[in-house]
Amino acid sequence: MATIALGIAALISLWTACLFYLRLRELTELLSAQDMKEAHDPLKEEEVRQSIQNISHDLRTPITAAYGYLETLIMKNESLSVEERLKYLEKTKSNIERIKSMVSKMFDHSKQESAIQSLRLESFSIKEISWEIVESFRRTAESKGLELVLSTDEHIPLVSGNIELIERVLTNLLDNAVYYTPSGGKIELSLAIGGDGVEVSVSDSGIGIPQEDLPHIFDRFYRVDKARARETGGMGLGLTIVKEILDAHGSPIDVTSSVGAGTSFRFILPVFEQ
Repeated sequence: MATIALGIAALISLWTACLFYLRLRELTELLSAQDMKEAHDPLKEEEVRQSIQNISHDLRTPITAAYGYLETLIMKNESLSVEERLKYLEKTKSNIERIKSMVSKMFDHSKQESAIQSLRLESFSIKEISWEIVESFRRTAESKGLELVLSTDEHIPLVSGNIELIERVLTNLLDNAVYYTPSGGKIELSLAIGGDGVEVSVSDSGIGIPQEDLPHIFDRFYRVDKARARETGGMGLGLTIVKEILDAHGSPIDVTSSVGAGTSFRFILPVFEQ
């Protein structure tokens, strides 16, 4: 009975995921129409179409896999052992979790865009926020054998910005750095006083970004590493969000990278003036 109940729950979850998938297709098609209308650029049109295909493929794959496991469970239920039934349910659960992760990231992006449109600036300590975020990545970095460092000037003044959105910027940049830096590497978040404000940089000794990909890394749904979506449910929105947030703050972001040597992102936040 417990196995049947789990199977029913999995079917309900899968059906919900399919509804999310269909709704997401509608949203991406609307996005495509809007982007192409604004761009009037054949290359942009092809880029948007490719983005929709990527999203559809990334969602369709785990949905199809989950459906296949459940179909096998239903058709062969009487001949399967308890262990085999649980194995199929676990695989179904794993695929549904991937779908949930992808959909969640899409909705997070939508909420982020709303926050950007109603941007509220405040004064805060970028040094304190940086320390907290670095510490939140400490265990993950150590588990990968990475050195994670925060380096700052002794006195870092308060900056002006939206604290929640800047936290997201640092989190996304560090998340990328941790993922793309192999064991034994180093990641550094540094703060320094510059002529125009506080310079923030996130650097790593990771695999780097090919030069042909650099112009596109901030594009919506663009992924240098296509395998990451399959492993983590990535949607290619992390760096898009970073740029959108910093653009709203009037802070351009610079990136330098070399394959095999690492990547560095840099931006400046204005000092808070009372």
